[in-house]
Amino acid sequence: MARLGYQPSLNGVRALAIAAVMLSHAGVMTGGFLGVDVFFVLSGFLITALLLEEWETRLTIELRAFYRRRAARLLPGLALLLGFVVLLVGGTYAAGGVTAQSFDALLRQCVYGGLYVMNLVKALGTGIEPFHMKLAYLWSLAEEEQFYLLWPPLLLLALRRRLPMRRLVLWLIAASVALAGSRVASYQLGASWEWIISSPQTRSDPLAVGCLTAVAWKSGLLPAVRARVLSTVGVVALVLLVGAMAAEGDSEIGLVYGLLPFAVTAAVLLVTIIEHDRSPVARLFATGPVVFVGRISYSLYLWHAFLMPGRAGLGLALTVVLSFAFAFVSYRYIETPCRRKFAVRRRLAQVAATAAA
Repeated sequence: MARLGYQPSLNGVRALAIAAVMLSHAGVMTGGFLGVDVFFVLSGFLITALLLEEWETRLTIELRAFYRRRAARLLPGLALLLGFVVLLVGGTYAAGGVTAQSFDALLRQCVYGGLYVMNLVKALGTGIEPFHMKLAYLWSLAEEEQFYLLWPPLLLLALRRRLPMRRLVLWLIAASVALAGSRVASYQLGASWEWIISSPQTRSDPLAVGCLTAVAWKSGLLPAVRARVLSTVGVVALVLLVGAMAAEGDSEIGLVYGLLPFAVTAAVLLVTIIEHDRSPVARLFATGPVVFVGRISYSLYLWHAFLMPGRAGLGLALTVVLSFAFAFVSYRYIETPCRRKFAVRRRLAQVAATAAA
């Protein structure tokens, strides 16, 4: 199998995604919300590729270690945000700035976000209270967390049963199409818009496409393509992605019918970058400032939407500055130390287990 290794340009893809989402929340880029689906494709790809590499090396996948890594990566930043929100709004409530009903609504939203069920709350229309659902954007984190709970055990089961990779690819193609079909069917049947954009099955086809791409790439099922062709394909894919995110028009129709092709285009971009890391697109995404934004993209996602104008009453420029400041502090002083502490503990446990054996 091909080895993934460290790909700085993939952080560039994260930077593209978070920039689109921030512009969307600022009302500047109509289709910037599709940046979330770029994150989904990338997440599905990376998680699957790393799990396959673990299977290749050890002939097993340690699910408990996987979930601990995910917790160490995701929970510290989220906990910092939710704690800050409670303290901020709690202080405002104590000063008479918000009503008891609004404060209670925000506390419920913090619970939904912390339990990773915000997508279900939105989709089912339950527990939607006043305060403008300030933390509603945490639905995407819930979507990914539910994916983490479901996909690794299923992949491990398929590998243990020696399911041929070609058959697994076919199953993932069928899953991607079925999930996209579920969204179209829900739209045609008049389901609520929140259900269409937030429920697990109607927004998960980008995750399935990412998984599919990783399995096909790691198994050598993708055709070999010359570097010059890969460079051209990468540029075309990037232009299509940015064009789709910036396009004016009926966003509902585009999301319902165009999300699967968009996710496939994002997957094509990932493959071209990995297969030809000296292509113009790969070099662009591997530049220092772009890589930095990609590294803190999770923290930026957590903080920017809460601080956006109309939510915190701040000007757009100041919001961007504060978003980067909060994100950097969270990444540098909270998330990274927690992740390193977990890594040290894991290495010590491995050394102890080896010595005991």
